[in-house]
Amino acid sequence: MQALITQLGDTDLWQRMTAESALRAANEDAHAALCALVSDADGVFEARWRAALLLGERGDVRSVPTLMATRRDPSIEIRQGAIWALGLIRDVSVFEALQAIFTDPQEEEQLRFVTASAMTQIDAARALPYLHAALGGRDAQRRAARAVLANLAERENSHE
Repeated sequence: MQALITQLGDTDLWQRMTAESALRAANEDAHAALCALVSDADGVFEARWRAALLLGERGDVRSVPTLMATRRDPSIEIRQGAIWALGLIRDVSVFEALQAIFTDPQEEEQLRFVTASAMTQIDAARALPYLHAALGGRDAQRRAARAVLANLAERENSHE
């Protein structure tokens, strides 16, 4: 297992993709190793980011505490990966924390977009009022809300 975890940070894209694929298919052992990797502030960025996404794909709510803690990581890319993963897990218990991130005037614009997307993955009906309210907000918040609402509309139209 440790070899696959290490391989997630390999400089060779093929090696990273091979490790990712193997970890997707891995048993229970992978969960703890992926959580440890995501939490390792000294770990290789690429490996940590990929581990966060793999946790989200697994959809295991046991990953939520790790991902919630990671959303405060100094790296915006790691935070984005953790928040995206939370959206994939769709645990309603994190909705309010994500809403707070989305409305925080100090947050990065791209992080707001990822957060709004995660909110809609968790509960679109609950997210829509926040997104519509944000259309009248600050520039960064308004742009993120517009982009997510446009994505939702496009998805809706493509299913008709």
